[in-house]
Formats: sequence, structure tokens, C-alpha cells
Amino acid sequence: VQTCALPISVDHLVPGTYRITYDYVDSSGNHAQEVIRAVNVVDTTAPVIELIGGASLTHEVGRQYFDEGATWKDAVDGNGSVEASGQVDATRPGAYELSYDFSDRSGNAAETVIRFVQVLNDAPEQLRALEELEVRENEPVGTQVGLFAASDRNPESILSYRMNWIRDENQSL
Repeated sequence: VQTCALPISVDHLVPGTYRITYDYVDSSGNHAQEVIRAVNVVDTTAPVIELIGGASLTHEVGRQYFDEGATWKDAVDGNGSVEASGQVDATRPGAYELSYDFSDRSGNAAETVIRFVQVLNDAPEQLRALEELEVRENEPVGTQVGLFAASDRNPESILSYRMNWIRDENQSL
């Protein structure tokens, strides 16, 4: 029995079908029947998605929302960026979900990644009058009746208040 070492050209990192031909001639010049073997290298590893930024965010109502996105990494296809599916309506308070999906060229699907965005409109706190309120008859619309102060957890918000109704003790409701 004789053995021989053949240079085999199969790249286990690159999916595809590789054909290996076995041929042997003994010392007497006898040829063995040629054998061809097909070696299939397949990609069965799913890519991985990673969020840029947090998986759970809060966002102030009224400010435009810009999603940071996500990236994917794959052992064969390399890496890239992923756009979100779904929308965040920054004009309406509520809970929103953005999902990120990606499949590589071999059809391996990454596990879906979800980002939760909570659009909030926090109410101002500790509303108080800074001076005594004074309302006079026949003053023009928009006349200041007093100064107010409050604290607001919404960054860079502008506090404005309007007195909608004043009860006149001399009139019935």
C-alpha cells in the first residue's frame, strides 16, 4: 500500500463546491480509476446585529427623532449597517418599536433586534405664582395678570401658561 499527499485546494472560509480529483499511477505504470469528489463548503452561521446606542430610549415629544441604527457582522460576508423597520412619531407621546433584521448571502437570518423608544411629554412640576395675581376689568386681551414659575424635566422646553377661565363672583355660572 502506498500513500500520497495531494495538494488540496479547499478554502473552508469561502462557501462553494470544490472538486478534488484523485488519480494514481503505481510504479509499474498501472493507472487507477480516476475518482472525483465534490466538497461542499456551506455557510450556516447567522450574522449578528448590534445596536448603535441603547435598546430602550426616552425621547422628548416635539423634537425630531434620529435613529442611530445598527450594524451587522458576518463570518463570511463581512459587516455593514442596518436600517430600522418602523417609525417613531416624535409629535405624539407613546411607545414605539423599531426592529432591525438582516440575512447574509447564504440566507442565514440574524436574530431580530428591537429598540424601544418612549416619546414623553412630561408635565411641568411645582407650578406656582411668583406674585399676587391681579385681574382688572376691561383690560385688553393678553394683559399680564401675574408671573408664574415651574420646573420642567423636558430639556430646553419653553413654559407658557394661559388662564382659560375666570369666575366672576357677581355672575352665576
